[in-house]
Amino acid sequence: MPFLSRALRAATQHDKMIEKIRNMYITKRPSPKLTHKYLNEKEVESAQTMFKYFDKNKDKLWNLGEFKDYVKWNTNYGVNHDAKIGEIFESIDTDKNKVVDLHEFLNYGSLKKFSLPPERKLEELFSKCDRNEDGLIGMEELRQILMLLGEDLTRYDNLRRAYARYDDNNDGLINVYEFMRFISAETDRAQSTVRKM
Repeated sequence: MPFLSRALRAATQHDKMIEKIRNMYITKRPSPKLTHKYLNEKEVESAQTMFKYFDKNKDKLWNLGEFKDYVKWNTNYGVNHDAKIGEIFESIDTDKNKVVDLHEFLNYGSLKKFSLPPERKLEELFSKCDRNEDGLIGMEELRQILMLLGEDLTRYDNLRRAYARYDDNNDGLINVYEFMRFISAETDRAQSTVRKM
């Protein structure tokens, strides 16, 4: 018996030593870089970093709570309506599995990158966010629409200033036509930025 246990111990130590030597000589290959057809390398890296930061349980997926933390941070805690955040989350979760993975997040971030959404869709979003149905929205509603469009709100140094540029009568509200001008101008600005890259 003692011989058998010594032989097993020696074999185990031998296997560990072989594994250690093998690991010393095997070069680890870097994982391939993540790419996206509408985002450049810097934007993908930035999104990846953001995704990892808000993935609190480190399962490489965002649940609704983690997404709410991201939205509240991204909007400087300007969006406090959990129902609206839930709607945005559902629109991003394309495979409807109640979590958002990095690829879905990248798609969300690139929704508005190259083209203006159809006018009908913009009007629907405007109507959805116009709670009192008076044909006007405030800055909070504009922020919600931009989130629904997948817009990165950190791109706006001062959303209030951008909002004021399109509020023709300076009443603190914009109508659907002012909203369309805002979206069109911002899309043109995004396209010209991408062309310069």
